[in-house]
Amino acid sequence: MVPCAVRAPTLAPGTRGPVELRCADRVRDRHPDAELAEVLRAARTGESPEPAGQGSEVARTVFHDAAEYVAQAPTCAGSPDTPEEEFPMPRPYSSAVITAPLAEVWPHVRDFGGLHRWHAAIATCELIRGASGSEIGAQRRLTLADGGGTVVEELTALDERGHALTYEILESPFPVRRYVSTIRLAPVTAVGHTFGEWWTEFDADGADEGELAGMFANGVFAAGLAALAQRWV
Repeated sequence: MVPCAVRAPTLAPGTRGPVELRCADRVRDRHPDAELAEVLRAARTGESPEPAGQGSEVARTVFHDAAEYVAQAPTCAGSPDTPEEEFPMPRPYSSAVITAPLAEVWPHVRDFGGLHRWHAAIATCELIRGASGSEIGAQRRLTLADGGGTVVEELTALDERGHALTYEILESPFPVRRYVSTIRLAPVTAVGHTFGEWWTEFDADGADEGELAGMFANGVFAAGLAALAQRWV
């Protein structure tokens, strides 16, 4: 991949994670053959790589659109009149490339009752409602490592086609009033790897937001994706 002349504007402060994903999804609606990882890279970093050789004009068009949507990131997320509670801030986000095909990685992620098998921060994971870890409404009780307490979460969405899982926290030691999180996978088709991303939207007191955002982004999402990736190293 080599850089092309197109450079997308970087995201405005605070418009990250799900906002850039909404923008990237709008690009993909117009360019369904565009590789997700490349569209997300354009949205996230402002860099617009373009394949050399044939198809470069198509790539240029895709990333021009990415630039357009990222420049309008607040519009992608919602109008300035959108009630704040619909788009709570902050939105911690982490991503990683896993050197294994999507078909091998997805079964680990979609198993709502198996998080302890690959996330080092989870000592135990027990299904307390639902016949299986793929049943919407299933609940799991997590025991955090190092005596961090317990967390109860509920599976609210499982997108088999889009390889995404969404859940919410019902009980936890964290000072949050609302916490909804999604982990999503996509194929990196050029090399047969998997692009994983994990984010949350949560509501908490302003004094707690910064510390919580760092803990979720690094201690939960980045650490989890890194541990998952280690299974294929």
